[in-house]
Amino acid sequence: MSNYKFSISNHHAIKDANIDLNGITVLSGVNGSGKSTISRWLHYLVGGIVFFEDFALREFCEKLISMLYEFNDLHLPSNDAVVDRTYRETMFQIRSLRGHDDADKRALQLFNQTVDYFAKTLETTFEKNNVSQLAKNRIVKQLSIDNKNYHNGIRYYVEHQLAKAAEAHDIYTKKINDRNKRSFDEFVSKYFRIQEDYPKSCSLSEDNVNLISKTIGWLYNIKDSIYIETPIEVSTVGSDNFLWDDFQSQLILNKNHEMSLEEKKIAHRIKQEMAGDIYLQRKVVDDELRYKSLDGKMDIPVKQLATGFKAMTYILRLLENGDLTDKTLLIIDEPEAHLHPQWVVEFARILILIHKKLGTKIVLNSHNPDFISAIQSIAQNENVINNVTFYIAEKAPDSKLFVYKNIGQDVSDIFESFNVALERIEYYGTSTNRQ
Repeated sequence: MSNYKFSISNHHAIKDANIDLNGITVLSGVNGSGKSTISRWLHYLVGGIVFFEDFALREFCEKLISMLYEFNDLHLPSNDAVVDRTYRETMFQIRSLRGHDDADKRALQLFNQTVDYFAKTLETTFEKNNVSQLAKNRIVKQLSIDNKNYHNGIRYYVEHQLAKAAEAHDIYTKKINDRNKRSFDEFVSKYFRIQEDYPKSCSLSEDNVNLISKTIGWLYNIKDSIYIETPIEVSTVGSDNFLWDDFQSQLILNKNHEMSLEEKKIAHRIKQEMAGDIYLQRKVVDDELRYKSLDGKMDIPVKQLATGFKAMTYILRLLENGDLTDKTLLIIDEPEAHLHPQWVVEFARILILIHKKLGTKIVLNSHNPDFISAIQSIAQNENVINNVTFYIAEKAPDSKLFVYKNIGQDVSDIFESFNVALERIEYYGTSTNRQ
């Protein structure tokens, strides 16, 4: 098992945080101490490294599709419906290439074939007598070619488009070969839609090898990062939150995964707690996750479930799709939010079992004493306590910023901070302090 360390300093509320990621990592601290900031940037960095090539391919394909839109926007008079459909089909095929071998070469080939088709269609349009001169003049103006020598003009325009596509492919090839920090930062900012400032000091290492420097390294034993914010919504409908949109899209996928025995056992436990199951209903516009009770009396969309139920459904869905493996980093922000105390404990047990049985690395943010205690006690009972590391955010001396202290498996410092709340209850509960 590889060892990982994530570090971030002097960013937002964080003075310094050096976080080990070797099993189950629990971050605790008051509101506004930077727990969510740590989680988000850990997700961004892991995702940026793992999907660097995918982001580069996506950027390349977007350039090709943008050029195809130029052709489509001409609305050539010759067989408009056929021409438009050809462009749309090519765009769809290019978008669908992600994950395929030689996807970049195939995308370029599709583009070149479509450009050739465009040139022939354009030639036909100019040769037909039933196409008005006004329509031809419009095309000539749009393409900036000579109306009197349109053959050469079309050839020049097509050669120029092919050269632009070849140049875009060269840029793509250079980016994936160089893996430089500048490209990495551009991809992370663009495809994670980051709205905040980039940390001045932020790093990730695997087995003491720094992966974020002038060039970007490779993660050998983490192949996916799943980030789940406080569970609010589970649907296919877009929201203002990219992280939720991204996660929801992952839930809707149907990967036809053959679950292992251990996955089935954990999934069965969740179904028993929920007294039901979930399934994916195919629809014309948006596929929909639905919950069906074991007695068959309830069958409703997951988005209409109580939020606590949603917390269980997303873990169940990830198990069914095979997304929780020993190559996965699962990050959950306040997993206990909206859960009844009984389910807080059960949810903690499920997470412990996912780590123990499936090898998934887990990062959790929490300031709930029941959840913290449950993680510690259940991990001890399941003999994985040595894989659990607790951190507490403490105010840095003479500063409003926080330093994250590694407290190992001893949570007494965390509970001491919880005692402040009890002291305030006692203080405000006395008759002399009610006002």
